[in-house]
Amino acid sequence: ITQVLRMYGAPCHIQPHPISYRTTRDNVFVMVPKAGVPVKKVLGIETEIEQALTNVRNGLVQVRWITQGRLALAVPRDDPETIPVTDMLASVRRGAPVITLGEHYEHSFVPYGEEHRVPSWLRVKLDDPATPNVIWAGTTGSGKTTAIKASVLSLAVASDPYDLAMVLIDPKAVKGLPGLEGLPHLAHPVITDIDESLAMLSAVLEEKRRRSIEAKANGGRVGNWQRLVVVIDEMSSLVLREPRVSDILREIAREGRGLMIHLLMGAQKPTKEVIPSELMANVPARAVGLVATKEEGQYVTGIASTRLNAHKLPGQGAFIFTLNGSKTWAFAAPLCEPDIERRVVDKVRQWWPSSTPLRLRPAQRTATAEPAPAPTYEPAIATHEERGNRHEEMIGVIRRVVDENGDLPSSHWLRQEYQERYGVGLNPNTAKKLLERAAHGLSM
Repeated sequence: ITQVLRMYGAPCHIQPHPISYRTTRDNVFVMVPKAGVPVKKVLGIETEIEQALTNVRNGLVQVRWITQGRLALAVPRDDPETIPVTDMLASVRRGAPVITLGEHYEHSFVPYGEEHRVPSWLRVKLDDPATPNVIWAGTTGSGKTTAIKASVLSLAVASDPYDLAMVLIDPKAVKGLPGLEGLPHLAHPVITDIDESLAMLSAVLEEKRRRSIEAKANGGRVGNWQRLVVVIDEMSSLVLREPRVSDILREIAREGRGLMIHLLMGAQKPTKEVIPSELMANVPARAVGLVATKEEGQYVTGIASTRLNAHKLPGQGAFIFTLNGSKTWAFAAPLCEPDIERRVVDKVRQWWPSSTPLRLRPAQRTATAEPAPAPTYEPAIATHEERGNRHEEMIGVIRRVVDENGDLPSSHWLRQEYQERYGVGLNPNTAKKLLERAAHGLSM
């Protein structure tokens, strides 16, 4: 690299480790141009460096510049590592709606000559107003489908099904989301049919509208809702077949964040035809892997820089993450080992033995009928008076438990009992208040 730079009149000093570092996929060389050498001239020698490295390795080498904060050149390793999804899931802390994307390169390099690595995980908090929706983009070989599956598993490990429900839509159904059937968070079995996918998205839209009406009636306050995450892989299969999908997703993305409804979408070909700009504007958290063209990478990240070069990523889990088209992070998505889905689903069911109380059901249709415009939602929403009566009844149940056992039951027990009695979920905050009311005046 230094020889090529010097040959073309742009000599640079490559910084030693730990300033230059190794990631699971790349060797990253941080360099400082010699005095009087403009950065623009260094950047212009990319093709020449690629040709020189290709000759040395006897195989195609594509490099990419990293120009954020410092000038660096990422060169794919000839011995890339993989990250087992079990390593990532072991880092997940339960109790918050957090999606773990992968290992963040910049703070988890492997020092040359050492084998130990302390990973730093890149995470997205769905309850943060800045990151309500996420999109994964990448062509065949990028690792997108595996990354989405790992994201769903991380969310399932982190979140109680009483707090968070998921809808999984996978029109391709080759090796992706169907393997997650059995997660207790699913508000409906995994959907692989395109027509049923449209009906389910319509049901989610109706749920969004129902919550919006309820919030307005309560003066804008958040209702007794579960967080709902809609996962779609692959978007193009739906959007190109059913143009109405774009309109539905646009409305959910625009208004869902305040109603605890989120989108996690995957796109093999991230173009305006698949992801309209109005939808993209409401998806601030974006992960792009290997794509077919430079323009696709620029569109999905919202960064017009000619140096983004997502089309030169090595694939197989190498991604760039950006938030609102500003700062970028390089990270590696994990590899899902064989049969990992079943093992994780079984483990999650041990942690969270009760299934989500939220149930969404697509509208029924015949083979020749048009989709029904108003999908059904179950369970039915109780009136304020009905909820009040249920709460008073549960307070009586709690006090009987105290009389028998001498202690207040747990919040988890109360929510399970409520679900079994009434077929609807109980918000954790409401459960806490009911326990406090039941305990008031009792001597234990």
